[in-house]
Amino acid sequence: MRTYNRTLVSARFFSHCCNKFKSEYSKVVNGQIKPFELMKQLNMKKSTYYKYDKRFKEEL
Repeated sequence: MRTYNRTLVSARFFSHCCNKFKSEYSKVVNGQIKPFELMKQLNMKKSTYYKYDKRFKEEL
């Protein structure tokens, strides 16, 4: 059984989720879908959605 560094695994997972969120977030910004619809699509908790939301607003 392989053991993985938890930090590395969580960083890869975050990066993957972040990319998915980023590609779909534009639909929320454009008004095509509501934030709760994106949360449902990506199976995100409300707190996670708003953490990502804050991060992307800061980048813009």
